[in-house]
Amino acid sequence: MSFVLMVLVCYETFWHEKREYEKIPGSNYMAFVERIDHTERVGICDDNYVVFREAKYYNVTAHDGYLVAHDYSDNLVDIFTEDGDSILPEILKNDCYYYTADTIGYFIINNINDLEYVLITKTGQIVGPYPNMDLLPDQQLLLSRDSDCIRLFTYDGEEISPPDCVEAIFVEETIKQRRKRATSFLTAKYILTRCDSVWLKVSETGDVCDTIKSETVDSLRQNESFKMSNNSKLFEVKVSI
Repeated sequence: MSFVLMVLVCYETFWHEKREYEKIPGSNYMAFVERIDHTERVGICDDNYVVFREAKYYNVTAHDGYLVAHDYSDNLVDIFTEDGDSILPEILKNDCYYYTADTIGYFIINNINDLEYVLITKTGQIVGPYPNMDLLPDQQLLLSRDSDCIRLFTYDGEEISPPDCVEAIFVEETIKQRRKRATSFLTAKYILTRCDSVWLKVSETGDVCDTIKSETVDSLRQNESFKMSNNSKLFEVKVSI
């Protein structure tokens, strides 16, 4: 029995020395390299050499508690938490990009149908799939662009833009209030959305509040604070009343 144990220990020691190990920056794991079918493939293990994922990848990175691994055989992407939970395991993913915006970390995940998901790392919330997704940190919204149309979502995945929206203006309105000798300021935020030739005033939760005259929108465009936000379909403006 002791001889068998010695053989196992020696084999395990030999196997550890045979592999190449390197700490994965930003994680509690190590990457190891094995030569399989004359190619070097990367696996993942912990500090005790317990294998977390077998050697089948050509690249492994870590961001905000998530590991992203590119499969050698089919060039697809695996994403999982450091606890081992797979992200969208039922979806074939062909790419994944990590971004930060105003301290918000998020992934844009592409599936094989050219649609995208947004994964917000702090909450684990996943929204999608929709075409050409992006995160708007100033508005705390998600954006999807498809041909001439845009769609706006909350971080929880609730759509707040009306159907067939082609343009949006984020308005921050400061209202000056005077009561006796005291002056206070009230700030209201809302979105003006254009659907065909009709402008709608929409709350930050997606409630349609009113129809807006095009003359009102034209006057906002003349405001010195009016500027493009993110792309040619989105704008923002600050007004005082």
